[in-house]
Amino acid sequence: MISWKRRQGVTITSYEDLLMKKLKGKIISADPTESSSAWNQLQCILTDFGGWDRKSLGLILKKLMLNLSITDGSSAVYKGVHNGEYLVGLTYEPRMRTDVIRRSGRRSYRLPEGRCY
Repeated sequence: MISWKRRQGVTITSYEDLLMKKLKGKIISADPTESSSAWNQLQCILTDFGGWDRKSLGLILKKLMLNLSITDGSSAVYKGVHNGEYLVGLTYEPRMRTDVIRRSGRRSYRLPEGRCY
């Protein structure tokens, strides 16, 4: 989930883009040990970067962790992005979709094809 209001010229089209230093403190995720949506998001990130077999995976995860703010609950992720506190929220929470539709006045919400957010 991306806050278009806070984007400020930052282009995010992949998980790799989340490694940019200028995103430090601007990305929120629930704790994957406490939230199934955060765990699913972590699995998607690992897959996107080539899985556990990739030699540089440790460095990639370290860069990502430096940019993340971790919260206890997954609802804080979509609320934090929607309220403009964070630029990016990593979530699979169905409530996020419902909240975005309700607050935006849209009747539907569709991710671009091939995107895993």
